[in-house]
Amino acid sequence: MKIRKGFVSNSSSSSFLVVFDEYPIDAKHMQKMLFGTKEKIRLPYVDWEDFNTAEVAEYIYKRFRENSHPSVGQIYDLFHDVAYREISDELVKEDYKAYADLTNFDERVLTLAMQKTIEWIKTHNTQYISIMRFGDEVSRLEATIEHLPAFENIKHIRFSEH
Repeated sequence: MKIRKGFVSNSSSSSFLVVFDEYPIDAKHMQKMLFGTKEKIRLPYVDWEDFNTAEVAEYIYKRFRENSHPSVGQIYDLFHDVAYREISDELVKEDYKAYADLTNFDERVLTLAMQKTIEWIKTHNTQYISIMRFGDEVSRLEATIEHLPAFENIKHIRFSEH
């Protein structure tokens, strides 16, 4: 049993690797790309509060502008976490002897992460890419964006850091 001492947080954050087929020229254009003609959007599990799509799009557009050309290293870092979890899950499913020999664990993680990164970049190399991180520890709006279906109309991968 583990006993935690000190501050324990229940905050969450998610990074989004987002792909745009066309470059969003301003917040209004971003709003149209993300939400179409919708003026309000609601969290899937909260029935009492709507959010203005113009406000959400403005915030996301600013994030897009901050990191609209992520490096290969930044993309790799996201896939490294995914690869680590996938290889760890494989070990749990494999024979317990696998636990005795973890010598190639790091190599397997690095190889899988690099494969995923290269495959993803090749697939999306002619599109506009951004990495955006949203978390509920920053602001109410940011917490809302993290959990909203904000990118449901755009190609993206969500990397949950709960």
